[in-house]
Amino acid sequence: MLAKRFIPKEKPLTARQLEFARQFIIDNNATQAAIRSGYSKKTARAIAAENLTKANVIKFIEVLKEDLRKQLNLDAAYIAQELRDIAEYNIQDFLLPGNRVRDITTLSRRLTKAITAIKSKETFLPGGITEVVTELKFSDRKGAWEQLGKHLGFYEKDNMQKATPNTELTDDQFQRLLTEARASVKK
Repeated sequence: MLAKRFIPKEKPLTARQLEFARQFIIDNNATQAAIRSGYSKKTARAIAAENLTKANVIKFIEVLKEDLRKQLNLDAAYIAQELRDIAEYNIQDFLLPGNRVRDITTLSRRLTKAITAIKSKETFLPGGITEVVTELKFSDRKGAWEQLGKHLGFYEKDNMQKATPNTELTDDQFQRLLTEARASVKK
């Protein structure tokens, strides 16, 4: 595993910082990662913010994420294609004449990615007739398009989605901001 090889020489991570990085990649929630790493709930938010400004912590998080991508055999193109498949479904692909639902087992895997739930209800009618009503629930197409746009960086210029830690701060500025953040947590 690549993550085991990364221990910065200039400033080694503490055991809690290592655990914080491991916890952070679970859900990208820094405050919860700090709590799960053993920091107190009272100071978790400030500590999380502080950890995410440290170059060695950020580098280790990136190494862990790269390990995860390799383990899952994921790359940007794969994710983009999955989102596109979900976003491009057409309801007509799932229907037969008379608005009857096609047999799902005959549909391609690409099409069925858009389906999130199937609900069938049988009704027994007089004369031994059985009526089957099948409902399909689909992924949110608009949401898939939005995720794809974010993934491809279409919105970065407008809302700075990929903000990087401010490396322009002096030590005094950083300490002042950290003190303010800690004070706001204590209130």
